[in-house]
Amino acid sequence: MKIFVPYSLAGLLLLTTCLNSVQAKEKAKIGLSYLKTGAEQRQLTVEVKSRMDNRYQPVEGLTLGLYLENDSESELLGNVVTDAKGKGILMIPSSFISKMNEMSEFNFVARLEDNDGYTAKEKDLLIREAFLDVDYIIRDSLKLIQASVKEKDSLGNTVLPTVDVEIKFLVERPFSRLPIGGKYNMLNKEGKATIEFPDDLPGDSMGHISVVVKIEDSDVYGNIEKTGDVIWGVPTVFDDATIKRTLWSAGANAPYPLLVLVNSLIAAVWGIMLFILIRIFHIKKADN
Repeated sequence: MKIFVPYSLAGLLLLTTCLNSVQAKEKAKIGLSYLKTGAEQRQLTVEVKSRMDNRYQPVEGLTLGLYLENDSESELLGNVVTDAKGKGILMIPSSFISKMNEMSEFNFVARLEDNDGYTAKEKDLLIREAFLDVDYIIRDSLKLIQASVKEKDSLGNTVLPTVDVEIKFLVERPFSRLPIGGKYNMLNKEGKATIEFPDDLPGDSMGHISVVVKIEDSDVYGNIEKTGDVIWGVPTVFDDATIKRTLWSAGANAPYPLLVLVNSLIAAVWGIMLFILIRIFHIKKADN
């Protein structure tokens, strides 16, 4: 009995250690997303989070390899290191773009390199090749934006989408993107979605507005985005009053009387301090 107890304690300690190790390894997860902004511009974004303090937090400094895989081989696209937000971005090299342009599907894999502390070693993402075209149309004084989507089948032919696709229409603003059109803009049977452009959106001094049309977070196509510039905005006229010398202007445009008053007060304070120092010097000199 005395011999059995130490072995039991040792076994219990080993079991507890193994369970803690398994639990620690189960707390990490990898996210992988795909963005296409043009035939020659594609990128992969990987995100790694680990469960700490009962919530997932970004993991910095992890190295991941991003691969393009098919039935017969796995090709390394490049390596990324996660930043403070737990993210790493890889622009797919041009040497692989020409090969991808001939494919109908892409199987991407993000794989942790030499990181034994995480069970989630890799994440795969299957993307079907699709094409987003945007037309800007003026019809009967109406300004229309029409998006059309086609995908590539296994034979390399472009066909209508085989899944439901939502199109988002946005306008670039100084601090964010402003959605325009309906709340949900789904493709019709012809693979197209059309919205009417608002007449009251301000542009620059010439009326230029940057429009973004995109497929966002599709399980089949990933993210596809196209940007165009149109002269459909209301020209912005800058008011010269904003740069005049007023009380609410920036410091560089403060009114002259205010500048004179403030600088006079500063000069008076320094003058009094200088006068006191001189008087103290004279008093000490007289005592000597």
